[in-house]
Parts: sequence; C-alpha cells; structure tokens
Amino acid sequence: MRICVYAASSSQVHQEHQQAAYALGQQLALNGHSLVYGGGSQGLMGAVADGALTHGGEVIGILRTAMQHDDQWA
Repeated sequence: MRICVYAASSSQVHQEHQQAAYALGQQLALNGHSLVYGGGSQGLMGAVADGALTHGGEVIGILRTAMQHDDQWA
C-alpha cells in the first residue's frame, strides 16, 4: 500500500515530533508500505523519509518544479 504523508518541512519542530515521524517511517517500511511524501529532507517530512529509507522502505518524493533548485528544500 502507498501511504501519503504531508507534514512540516521546518527544522524548528520539537524533538519528540521528529522521533515520532521517524518511527512512522520505520513502521511503514517494516510493514511493507511505500511512503509518498513532500520530497523535502528537512523537518518532519525528512524524518519520516529517513525512517522509511533506513529500514529498507520505498520512498517516493513529490516536489514542485519551482522548489527543485531551492537549497531550502534540498
């Protein structure tokens, strides 16, 4: 199953929320689900992707064309 997660991309979030997002990504991967998310590497979106990738999950990032060359989103 592909599951879409949309969350904050700001790096200014509470550590407990970062940990919860990572755990969500981990559980998605361990249960054989794919993650579809906003494509950023920062904040909660980055944490959920990291959790999934670290545990062998499939991650599909969706990033607007206008943001592809903006270092804030990379």
